[in-house]
Amino acid sequence: MNKLIYALLIVSLSSICCSCNVKHSSRRSIEPTVIYYDKGVAYGSKGKFKQAKDAFEMSLSINSKYGPSLKSLNIIKEYFTGIIGAKTLILTFKGVKFQNAHKYRKAIKLYTLAVKSNPKYANSYYSRAMTYINWNKTDRAIRELNLTLKVDPRHEQAYNALGLIFFDKEDLDKALLYFNNVIKINPGHTEAHYNLGLVYAIQEKYDLAKFHFTQCIQINPNDDDALFHRAYVLTNEGTLDLAIRDLDRVIAINPNNADAHNNRANIYEAKGMTEQAIADWNKTIKINPKHAQAYYNRGYAYEKRGEVDLALHDYSKAIRFDPSYILAYERRGLVYLLKKGNKRKGCKDLKKACRAGNCDSLKKGKKIGLCT
Repeated sequence: MNKLIYALLIVSLSSICCSCNVKHSSRRSIEPTVIYYDKGVAYGSKGKFKQAKDAFEMSLSINSKYGPSLKSLNIIKEYFTGIIGAKTLILTFKGVKFQNAHKYRKAIKLYTLAVKSNPKYANSYYSRAMTYINWNKTDRAIRELNLTLKVDPRHEQAYNALGLIFFDKEDLDKALLYFNNVIKINPGHTEAHYNLGLVYAIQEKYDLAKFHFTQCIQINPNDDDALFHRAYVLTNEGTLDLAIRDLDRVIAINPNNADAHNNRANIYEAKGMTEQAIADWNKTIKINPKHAQAYYNRGYAYEKRGEVDLALHDYSKAIRFDPSYILAYERRGLVYLLKKGNKRKGCKDLKKACRAGNCDSLKKGKKIGLCT
């Protein structure tokens, strides 16, 4: 667990739709990177540390950023440099096997044996904390992370994990405290810079957010997450051409990033470049046919151009894929009411929007006698 996923999806320049959750770095997918990682864990649990090291290095030769292999290789190196003994390492990798298999109770027992075999080895406490996080036992995880820091006050990943936990609890001040502690220990820690950028973006402290995203990009120019979110900050600052430039880079790195196409489309639309905007929304929907925001945004562009049937189609698609999409109900209702003369459908949609707290359009409809 390293980075927060905070998908800042620009619905329009005056309306931001956000969703967030904690990202776990271990993805249980069948791909060569993971296959070699799993082999390394299996070798490590049997005490075959040389073979484990080779497997982790092979995993990283395919994907140099794969977090589980990076961490496991570092642990192996600690064995070869005499920091930990064979017994602790075997117990640790056995715990990892059970953790990856979602057998958390067994993993905890093995990590506890690892702690007993070497109480001064901080990573055993940290591994136990990560298991509790995966097990949704956050309070126990916090306790284990504090034990990690008691053994090793410079354990940057423990600080980062605490920051993620408190972000999830919406305690942004504590999250900032822990992420900043990571930077004090390791000024080049890209994950902490990224996470700080997200917190500051949420707080609308855009200068600070931009600084931390830029730090990530300077360290890794191909960090598409940091580029994506710096574009969000630049959009809010009104520097739209710079935001487009960052999104161009994101799309060059990952052409199938639907959210990047959606956000760039909204900026194009704000600049009066409707044809380019529609092309990007078309691409968004081709990549992700259930992208409700793209349907809404494209529908609004069609509505402004007077293409009301296309607008109704897109608003209906947005509602189909996100039945709680209040803006889509409101816009569809207004099109039915004012452009198609269909009071029944129009007022029905406006009443749905009102039940969700958006009553302005319904009030106006009632005021001019179109809705009851």
